[in-house]
Amino acid sequence: MRTKGRLTIAVLGAMSVLALVGLALTASMSAEASSVEPTLVPGKPNCCDVCGCIFEYKIKPVEPGTYYPDVTHYVTITVSGDYMDWNSNLSMDCVIVKGGNNANLYDYRPGESLGDTGLHAPINRHNQKPYDLSHVSFCYDYEQASKSGMKFHDLDADGVKDDGEPGLEGWTIYVDYNDDGELDADEPSATTAADGSYTITGINPGTWKVREVGQAGWTQTYPASGCHEETFASGASLTDNDFGNWQVKAKIEISPQEDTNKVGEEHLLTACVYVDYGAGYALYTESITINFSKTGVGSLSATSIPTTTGCAETTLTTTEAGQSTVTAQAAFSVDGGAFDISTDATGDNSGPAEKDWETQTCAIICGYKWDDYDHDGEWDEGEPELPGWTINLEGPEGPQSVTTGTGSWSNGYYEFEICEETGTYTISEELLPGDWHRTFPDDPGTHEVSVFVLEGVYGDYNFGNTQEGYIQTCTIIYGHKWNDYDHDGMWDKPHEPPLKGWKIHLNGPVTGVAYTNAEGYYQFEICDVLGTFTVSEVMQAGWTRSYPSGSGIHQVVIDDLEKEYGSYDFGNYKSSGGVGGEAYPVDKLAILAPWIALFVAIAVGAIIL
Repeated sequence: MRTKGRLTIAVLGAMSVLALVGLALTASMSAEASSVEPTLVPGKPNCCDVCGCIFEYKIKPVEPGTYYPDVTHYVTITVSGDYMDWNSNLSMDCVIVKGGNNANLYDYRPGESLGDTGLHAPINRHNQKPYDLSHVSFCYDYEQASKSGMKFHDLDADGVKDDGEPGLEGWTIYVDYNDDGELDADEPSATTAADGSYTITGINPGTWKVREVGQAGWTQTYPASGCHEETFASGASLTDNDFGNWQVKAKIEISPQEDTNKVGEEHLLTACVYVDYGAGYALYTESITINFSKTGVGSLSATSIPTTTGCAETTLTTTEAGQSTVTAQAAFSVDGGAFDISTDATGDNSGPAEKDWETQTCAIICGYKWDDYDHDGEWDEGEPELPGWTINLEGPEGPQSVTTGTGSWSNGYYEFEICEETGTYTISEELLPGDWHRTFPDDPGTHEVSVFVLEGVYGDYNFGNTQEGYIQTCTIIYGHKWNDYDHDGMWDKPHEPPLKGWKIHLNGPVTGVAYTNAEGYYQFEICDVLGTFTVSEVMQAGWTRSYPSGSGIHQVVIDDLEKEYGSYDFGNYKSSGGVGGEAYPVDKLAILAPWIALFVAIAVGAIIL
């Protein structure tokens, strides 16, 4: 019995030692697990009592899970026995863990913490274990941020706020906490003022996207991503988050409007649909149906017309006096909006039979702008027109300006319509940079045009220009004209003389006329032009051409302006005398004289014998 009693005492003693060791180890583990040493606080403290913080988030009972102090922040808790771990996206100043009659304060100041492990309630002095977790309070302090910017009407749809582009009132800008692209009830927002400005307050710290609530018929151009992404620090006031939008618009126009015609006449009406995507109205050339309807007298030739040109026509025919109104309507959808648009034209058909549509007549002042390669003030063949030059008109219906080569005009063409005022008009040009100077007209470089009646065409009032420093490259075509005494098509010099004053023609990319000089010589200068030319003579009465044969025309192919082309000659003889009826010149008779004498001597000798 004594031995057994000793054994029991020994076992109980060992268990006591192990329990004490376990409690010591447990106390040691809990003290080392958290990043800061807890401070025992009596009673039921709150954050403002012990941490001086503005905000407190209390969790009771303490169970594992994720909790949300507000719409943007979370706290996640894991629990293991009497110990807990936590993490959050909100920086905490302190954490209060309550258990028993007191609480442990985990104070992370002067810094902050986004998480910790091994937190517990105060230790029960009777069993050296932490009290059960009663509740935990998270203490934090931050100021909500603000955001400001502007909403503007991006008239030219270029994504940039230009001078003169106004603000847009009544648009909602919001902070998209959950990034779902929709404004939720718990997300801060603001409505733009009359000048387009906005300020959003009450924004929780964090990184969020700022968006606009779109409106029908509008397309966002700025920012390109559709939103601004910003990091909001506590108390921050961020600016310059602008939003730009343009509005697609549409209209339908019908013409002519409010005209008067004779009873029984046909009245042609044209309706056109235009869409403005931000850069101005342009014809809508997608597939569409334009509908016409009428009230009043008359009948329509067509009422529903499909078109892909943007325009449709119908004819109103009236058989009695009265008033008629024609309405054009179209319904269609485009990117950014849906439209159902209409308009009307009113015509008075009650006039007497002799009253006709009013017809307006106009005079046209027109001309061309050309590049005067050879600086001679004359528009030569091969010298091109110049588009893109500004021509100005001053006068009773001025000032006006047009650009050469606009629309369906040829490259250098321009014109002005004068429909209301006769009188004297002045036409001038605006010189372009790049060493251009005017060669036509002469100084002061303007045309004066007297318009006497408002019909007809007044032209051509042209302008020639060339660039300073331009160096021409020229060649010549040349030849001679001679008197072909022996009709053999060969110029026998010096016995066959040149012919002066004969007219020579040049045709081709450049045309011209030249006259032979005392040496029978002619030439044409060709500058900056390659191509095929023909050279011909103008025949004179009583002469026959011996060279060149056939058509009597030389063909000249100019493919190199660095060399000369010739000699392209012409031989002619008179139609009577000499071998062909023309007497030889004296110097040729002198050459024949010895031979004639020899012939005579031989003939005389033969007679004597």
